[in-house]
Amino acid sequence: LAIAEVPYGEAWIGHRSKQLARESGARIAYINRLGTAILPDEDTIIQDSDIVHAIFRVDEQKAVLSSFAEGPKEHE
Repeated sequence: LAIAEVPYGEAWIGHRSKQLARESGARIAYINRLGTAILPDEDTIIQDSDIVHAIFRVDEQKAVLSSFAEGPKEHE
């Protein structure tokens, strides 16, 4: 397993972190929002300037990074 800060595409801003987790296959460990670490829940929305830290299997890193970069595939 790996835990890392994972950059996300602007298309994720305004979407729920649970959607990001579901589509990427990673777990969102925590979000650094304006210098404060928060544990995301089902209602947490990705905001501009959030720093997202995710947990994922090392062998899935390429797919996780791709999903974070591409943006949502489905709308909630």
